[in-house]
Amino acid sequence: MLLFVYPSKAVMVVIKCPVISKGLGDCPDKSVGRGNPLWLPQFIGKKQYNMINSLKIKNFTEFEQAHFDFSDGLNVIIGDNSTGKTHLLKLFYAIASVWHEAKAEQKEIPGYISSGGSDSWWQRRLAEKLVKVFKPDKLGHLHRFGQGTETEIEATLSSASESEAYGCTLKFQFSETSKTEVKLIQKPILR
Repeated sequence: MLLFVYPSKAVMVVIKCPVISKGLGDCPDKSVGRGNPLWLPQFIGKKQYNMINSLKIKNFTEFEQAHFDFSDGLNVIIGDNSTGKTHLLKLFYAIASVWHEAKAEQKEIPGYISSGGSDSWWQRRLAEKLVKVFKPDKLGHLHRFGQGTETEIEATLSSASESEAYGCTLKFQFSETSKTEVKLIQKPILR
């Protein structure tokens, strides 16, 4: 998936389009990923298309509860300042990045020891990526202030390689006391 993000005061335009992945760092537009729009890198592997199709959020930063369904092509996110547009895009990035890492982990690389995408790997990597992207003191600070229940994130992802297409779901949660791991409810099936 390639996200082009053009922030302004109240509108962010997100172009969700399939990108053919040929290798680390390949990008059809050489100006992308160099400090202008946000670019989600694709990792080494067969040619494939990767997309986030829907996202459900509960008690995460600015969002008490939200459900987003995305279409192919152009998706426009509109809202006043401080309503969570940037948080939504950072969450996209964190989820897509960990998903691509997990897919790379599935590849057999000589001399490379893989975790195999275990539950503990997902729990640790999702938490690490969220903390790295959002920069809170601890993971639990991404929990919506004043809400008693846990933060819950569910993303429906799809991928199409040269030979097959499939969809999968990633679902996890954490509480305001969480520090270094999320609780994995459902991990995607990687092929």
